[in-house]
Amino acid sequence: MSFVKGNEFHAINSYFIGPKAANLPDFRANVNIVLGELLETRQRYFPNDADYPPKGVRESLPFQQVRDNFSNAIQQVARMLGDRSIPFWSPRYEAHVCADLTMPSMLGYFMTMLYNPNNVALETSPCTTVAEQRAGKQLSELFGYNTDERKKNLPLAWGHLTADGTIANLESIWVARNLKFYPLSLFQAVKEGKLKFIADTFEVENCKGDLRLFKDMSTWELLNLRPETILELPEALKQQFNISDQFLEEALKEYSIQTAGKDALEKYHGIDKPAQYMIGKTHHYSWPKGAALMGLGSGNMTEIDVDLDACIDTTLLQEKLHECAREGQGVYAVVAIVGSTEEGAVERLSEILELRKKFQKDYGLSFLVHADAAWGGYFATMLERDMTIGLNPGGYGMLLGEAAFTSARLSAYWATIETEDFICVPFNRLGPERMGYGFRSKEVEEEKQWFRDNVLEKENKDITAEAMDRLRELGSDLNINAFALNWKHKGSRSQNGQLQEGELNRNMEEANYLMKRVVEKFSVTTGETNKTDIPLFLTSTKFKPELYGKCAQVFMDRLGLDRSHQDLFVLRNVVMSPLPTKKDFIAGLMRTFEEVTNEEVKFCRDRNKRGNRQVQFLMQGTDEVFLVLQGSFHIAPLRQQLILTAELDSNLQQHYAELRNRYPRDAIILESLDEIALEDKVENLAHDRTQDFQGRIHRKGHVHDPTYPQQYMPFYLYGSAKEKHISHMLLRAPNIALSASNVALSPELDQAIRPHLPEGLILTLSSIPEVSVQPCMIKNQDIPPYFFFQRKKQFKVTVWRDPRSPIAEGPGLLEGLRNPIGSGTMTLGNHVDVDAEEVNHNPADCLRIDPTPWQDFDRIGDILDGTYDCP
Repeated sequence: MSFVKGNEFHAINSYFIGPKAANLPDFRANVNIVLGELLETRQRYFPNDADYPPKGVRESLPFQQVRDNFSNAIQQVARMLGDRSIPFWSPRYEAHVCADLTMPSMLGYFMTMLYNPNNVALETSPCTTVAEQRAGKQLSELFGYNTDERKKNLPLAWGHLTADGTIANLESIWVARNLKFYPLSLFQAVKEGKLKFIADTFEVENCKGDLRLFKDMSTWELLNLRPETILELPEALKQQFNISDQFLEEALKEYSIQTAGKDALEKYHGIDKPAQYMIGKTHHYSWPKGAALMGLGSGNMTEIDVDLDACIDTTLLQEKLHECAREGQGVYAVVAIVGSTEEGAVERLSEILELRKKFQKDYGLSFLVHADAAWGGYFATMLERDMTIGLNPGGYGMLLGEAAFTSARLSAYWATIETEDFICVPFNRLGPERMGYGFRSKEVEEEKQWFRDNVLEKENKDITAEAMDRLRELGSDLNINAFALNWKHKGSRSQNGQLQEGELNRNMEEANYLMKRVVEKFSVTTGETNKTDIPLFLTSTKFKPELYGKCAQVFMDRLGLDRSHQDLFVLRNVVMSPLPTKKDFIAGLMRTFEEVTNEEVKFCRDRNKRGNRQVQFLMQGTDEVFLVLQGSFHIAPLRQQLILTAELDSNLQQHYAELRNRYPRDAIILESLDEIALEDKVENLAHDRTQDFQGRIHRKGHVHDPTYPQQYMPFYLYGSAKEKHISHMLLRAPNIALSASNVALSPELDQAIRPHLPEGLILTLSSIPEVSVQPCMIKNQDIPPYFFFQRKKQFKVTVWRDPRSPIAEGPGLLEGLRNPIGSGTMTLGNHVDVDAEEVNHNPADCLRIDPTPWQDFDRIGDILDGTYDCP
């Protein structure tokens, strides 16, 4: 079954132009009706007025030239938009929160513009002002708010439409701030202003329900009056003392937060702990921005950890509220996200409201509760009371119901897809997982097979009621499915037990790399992207560990990845299309998804496989030669920092000396003639099992730290008593390779490190925190002339013993760095090498084409002024 049975959906089909524009004749006919009425309207108004433009103007050459240019420009813009815009009208578009627009809404928008509505006053828009009020009332009813004035037990709906969710959130912060400070302003007016005459008789109920003389209330009581009590204060003053709205406004003006400001009110009332705004860590970016704009300070936005479903952890919220109650710190509001746009998660609003009741009663702590329902509020239209809107049976509830059913079907695919090349893990846990079983457990595999048999293999009409009930348990609370991928190794290394056939990749960066490549195949990446090459549109997001906490860590576990402090890349689909989607259509999309992902896995395996490659080394030193591997973050054998001392044969030694004398400032690179198994040779060298290389080895693996170094910039320091060299430690990508030969250390420091130099040391630039210059540019042409790492440049430095062994792997290669050997200065010599490209270059990346739509837009101007000949 689908959400809609029989022919009920036929009426809904008439709302849309359709993916193949089947209803365009109806849309065009209605546009003509609108234009016909416009013609009659304008001609009926004082018909005897003179014609404008005057007769003959339309036949003139200048008029016709401008008209033709305008028509050509319209043609070009329409074609460009058609060619380059995303096909949001198609059920194949599953990326962002957008879908095909209804014809009634577009016609209404177009029609209204023609009559110039300026709704500032009824006199400028007598028709549209009334329409706006009626539409507002309809929307209130649609979302379940009371609009019946006779129902005195329910608040009467009021409000207005904002331009977007950011402005709505900003206004809610403004309301919460003003509401919190209103009793403080009123208190001042009663104590020392125009309302002193009511001071001895005006009583107000405090948060715990006790009736108190308002002038005797403590600051804590004033800060925590219940919201409904504050809102009723003007009416109470009117009923008890006949105070008019105008007089009250004048009496409060001097003390209001708009006039006096927050700081003055807090100072007067002795408030030294700023009130807090509480919200889950995965909130929309507009919340801290709004707190800053409203003068609360984004630092007073208390962020609460989320649970495994990416909802605010109400246990931790309760602890924070307890802390505020103990410390006597006010709370503006607690925000409940009713439908996050990242995961479709709905936070438990009723539970938060119960918490507020508890804290009001037990601790005298009160606050607003704001439901951020920019996404979730739309789904209120699916509730039973709103199954009709106006004269349209089924209404928006039917539209969303069909979209929700498609979303559920897709969630069943994301939960069950697995091939010999990759696994797909839905963000929302399956039933057995919620009971404690792992994602790769037998119980979860049985659950996935049940959905394959009873949902994926069934036509919509054949899905049973039981299957529908279980299907509703899959996926997010609302029509957003977040999921992640991980790839499997192919081939085994059974001799050393490191890898088994089909074993999952454990490196999160490599899983992220797969998902980035996959989403690029299912999205527009440049202005030149041909949308007809994209059979399915998806989007992505990142789960930042500092925001998602244990939620992100558990998701990594389920993917078979080692836990990491780095961001986890996550794919998403959003279902907004109201068009019914049958089993074969969705199955076809999923087959395409599997085929594309299987192909992208090949790139991941190739860049991570051990094998023979040509390698390059930067050569440093003359009395003792050091070879510095030219590494890469994106090629497995080169994903390491390797520094070797080498004994060159006489011919090579002589040739190297000649090159060094001839090109004293240039980098000299040693390149292997043949491809070599570098990793195997290095492992043998580390265990004295080869004669191919002579000397010492210093090797560190590229497994990235969560952040760039915060206090300094680290380098490996090595060399001989006469010549000392440095190479930048590459601890995180992207990065830049910095090397310098024959650096000069201040005498005391040089003397202090000599006995320890054979061990391999770490040198840090004391005055340059690496985090302050990262991420660096990734193209050499972008390196500015003022870049800090230049010949003859002097730095303050500190030298340390390397706390890790020469063959240690990251992350954490700097952990344990303590008790420096010495500090001083280092001056770079003539041999300085700076390279941003090789280490960051990814040979598997798709070729990027610079977008050209800007040129097309520029051409429109030429068409309008007649300087461009249209083809």
